[in-house]
Amino acid sequence: PAYAGYEAPQRFALPVRNSEKWSQVSFTESQSDSIYVTSVRQVAPPPAYSPRSSWFRVSDSVWSGDRVISEMMYLPIGQALYIAPGSSIRLQSGGGLVADGALRIEGSTFRGEVGNYGLTALGGFLGQEVSFRGMDALNSMGWTQMGGVTCFGSDSTIMQDCQFLEARSEDALNCFGTAYKLTDIVIRDTWGDGLDVDFGSGTLEDIEFDEIGNDALDLSGTSIRIDGLRVKGSFDKGISIGEGSQLMASDMEVQNVVVGISIKDGSSLATEGNLQD
Repeated sequence: PAYAGYEAPQRFALPVRNSEKWSQVSFTESQSDSIYVTSVRQVAPPPAYSPRSSWFRVSDSVWSGDRVISEMMYLPIGQALYIAPGSSIRLQSGGGLVADGALRIEGSTFRGEVGNYGLTALGGFLGQEVSFRGMDALNSMGWTQMGGVTCFGSDSTIMQDCQFLEARSEDALNCFGTAYKLTDIVIRDTWGDGLDVDFGSGTLEDIEFDEIGNDALDLSGTSIRIDGLRVKGSFDKGISIGEGSQLMASDMEVQNVVVGISIKDGSSLATEGNLQD
């Protein structure tokens, strides 16, 4: 990624995307706990991929301080945007950010008003100590996403010490076709799913779900390792494992849910250490 002074770990040498084809990459775990590419398949870009001409092009390389976004903003491919510590981003109704370039956010808050269009990262996302509150999903001029924060087919998705609170979208966080590493994550008080991972691969470390409106963790076509997961309350499943997903997990606790763990569609779960309900 084009982040100054930052290099993704080599095991996150990730999917390649261009305007015609998107690559989906699957991974396996070795005994040394590294992730290696095992297969790559080409898929079509998402519908209506071309950004709309009415969206405001972001030309800044750095955002800092307080900022109100009341329209759709677009970071073009090849550019990088750094949102500096202490920044406060307020998304008004109709306001949202789609980043086709590399996006890095540190020590900042995003707060969405009713009718906001959330954050969609397509070109690589690094988030550290970021709070997202009241985020809704993108639904603008033919573009639709499921997550208040969506990482779609990006080069890498790495988050640490982030919170997703009071999401109004189908998923508080949706990782689709991306490789990811999520560490020390809190997802709380959502209308829909907490974290939805579709056709991606990576790791979760120390993630907590509380008062989730639907499934806390929803996995589809995913290879994933979890070290430390707490589900404190969900109105449906604690963990849903489907569409041939493979989950290796340790130190998981699921409570106050309708269904603890659901495994279907030829998926598999391997556990080590503690598994509590």
